[in-house]
Order: sequence, then C-alpha cells, then structure tokens
Amino acid sequence: MANIRIVDYYSIRTFHEMINLCLINLSSKIFSEVNYRSGKSAQKNIKLLLSKFKIKFDGTVTFQHFPVDERDNVLSSLIREFAGFFITLFHYLGIHSSKIILFNYTNRLSLPFILSLNILLKKKVILLFHGELETLTQRIPFYKMSWIYKQCMRFSFRYLICKSNAHALVLGDSIKNNILEQFPQLKNNILSICHPYYVEDTETKTKTGNDGIIRIGTVGVMNKAKGLDSLLILSSKLKDLLVKKKLELYCIGTVNNADTIPSDTMIHWTSKTKCLNREEFEQEINKLDYFLFLYPLNSYKYTASGAIMDAIRLKKPIISLRNDYFDYLMGAYPIGYLEDSLENIENDIRKIVDGELTPNFSNEFNNIIEKISISSNAYLLQEQLRNIGYIKDEV
Repeated sequence: MANIRIVDYYSIRTFHEMINLCLINLSSKIFSEVNYRSGKSAQKNIKLLLSKFKIKFDGTVTFQHFPVDERDNVLSSLIREFAGFFITLFHYLGIHSSKIILFNYTNRLSLPFILSLNILLKKKVILLFHGELETLTQRIPFYKMSWIYKQCMRFSFRYLICKSNAHALVLGDSIKNNILEQFPQLKNNILSICHPYYVEDTETKTKTGNDGIIRIGTVGVMNKAKGLDSLLILSSKLKDLLVKKKLELYCIGTVNNADTIPSDTMIHWTSKTKCLNREEFEQEINKLDYFLFLYPLNSYKYTASGAIMDAIRLKKPIISLRNDYFDYLMGAYPIGYLEDSLENIENDIRKIVDGELTPNFSNEFNNIIEKISISSNAYLLQEQLRNIGYIKDEV
C-alpha cells in the first residue's frame, strides 16, 4: 500500500479538530503509513479525540510537529498564512515522488508555485479546499490581502491545476459541480468525498423536555452573512409564540457586532461575545429540539457545513433555508425541512408548535450517517485515487 503525508500548517487548538481527525482516520484505511504534520496544539487535541472515541491506529499513523504561531487572533492567523507559504513549499520539495502529499489546508500564496513546479516534477499532490473557495465569487477590494489570495486561486484553477499532476479535493459533489461550472477544465483534476464525521450512537430526538416548550436555535458563529437579520425578523414574526412560552429561540455561538442587536429581542443569546468550550457548547445544543439554519439561499455553493454535522451527530432535525450543500447532503434522506423563504420557515415552526408536524426521521438519520461515515468516504476516496493512478491494486 502507498504512503501519505498530511501537512496542516494552519490548525491550532480545537480548530477543525473533527475534520482533521476524520481525515487522518480515513487515510489510515487506505494507506499503510500516514504521517500527520502540524503544530503542537492541534496534535494535542487530535490525540484527546483519539482517546475519547477509543481509536487506535496500530502504528500506521505517526505524528510530527513543526512550530506555528499558536495565538488565536487576526494577526496570528496572518502570520500562519505567510509562514505556511514556506512550510508547504518545504514539504512539497522534500517529499519523494512515490509518496502522496495531502495539504489539509491549501496555502493560497504557495499554491501557484507548487502547481508550476508540479507541471515539471509530477508529484502526487492533493489540495484540500474548505471555505476559502468562497473568495472565488466574492468582490474584494484590491488593497485587501484576500484579493491576492483570490488572484492566486483563480490563476491556479484556470491555468495550472489542469496541467499538473495535482488534484483538488472538496467535501461534497455539490461543491465539485459548482466549481466545474466556473472551471470546466478541472474535470480530470478534482476529487470529491462527503464531509466525514464521527457519530455516536444516540436516539433520534425531537423533544428535549416535558414542559411543552419547543426549542429551536442556530448553532455556530452568527453574523449577517449567516442570517443574523433573518433571525431577528423571524423572532419578530413569532413573537406571539415566544410571549406565550410555547417556543424558545436560541442563538448558540458568538455574534459579530453583538452591540448592534436591539436589547428587546426575545432570543436567548447564549454566548454573544464569549467562546464556549466544548462541554458548554454540548450542553447548550442538547437543549434544542431543532437546529435552525438561516444562511442566504445562494450560500454554501463552495463550502461544506460543519454545523449541520452536529445536528446529524445528535440526531436533531433541522429547519433551514435551502442551499446547494444541504440539498446535496440530504438528497433522498431529508432530516428536517428545507424551505425557499423565511415565511415558509415561520409556517413550519407554527405547525411544529401546534403539533401538526411530528415526523420521525430515524431512517433518514441512519442513511445520512452512513453517507458521512469514515468507511464510506474511505471507499470513495480510494476508488478515485485508483482512477487517477495515485495508488494501485495490491498484487
């Protein structure tokens, strides 16, 4: 079996810890040796999760760390990006052509340099993309650093990836299809798996208490881009149910520009300005009967949603405005209600409160859990790696 090196120059502490762990475990199902390289705090948290989920790799996975700026602020994030330019180039140049190198976070500054080199060197390179793909369609002023990131990505997608032996990896076919609409030349250089996630055994729950109150809430960082205005409008529309204490609306996560929110809103803001630790976060989201997603209809074209994975993990149904990623993920297995307008979401919530909507999503949750499982995604990735010649069948 082939060997793979995963290089993660960006993660610190608990940042994306679940997807990082899942990719390591997924790789261990495909490769005889997996070498994960990152900063110290990221590895510390991954090893804590290994213990929590009782995962053992039997020597197939090794860890090595390199120095990164471990502080959690905007300046440190920028420092990690600039340092990542040299870290990713160093690892690319230093790896043997027989091994696969997977950049768990693709450094946009080094991307065109690595791809240009790979046109000549033909190394086996996988570039995993996350939310940074959204910058491809955003209007960004030329004086911002993200404008340079965007130009590096657009040039690389348009001219370089298709000429190199490198491949982009995205976490969903909907993302792949949207990229190909913009860059059809990537059809032979893009791989796709579903967002892998760990799901513990739990029963499907649509009611958490015996007090008759339905609790619905958003999860994760809240801002205008993620539907803050819609949440405020919805709370106003549902004020009669909130006043009668038939319904409670929650926002679980930090809120950008929290000081601009009117003080008379009937929303439970659990952590406006303070980040919750994992235990506090779990306690809060377990209160909910339904997860609420109010992202704009044109969002999540190029990004997978981590927040919906918590809904799946806890088997909590969702109420959401429709978007490409949720349509792809749920497909034939709806685990809640996808609507085209805020008015339809209001109607759904009123029917839930009145007891007119009381479905059981047990079968749908079981099917979607299989879709995001490590084993299913390991099989998907393995078949694609065979097709592009990165790995071969054992004789």
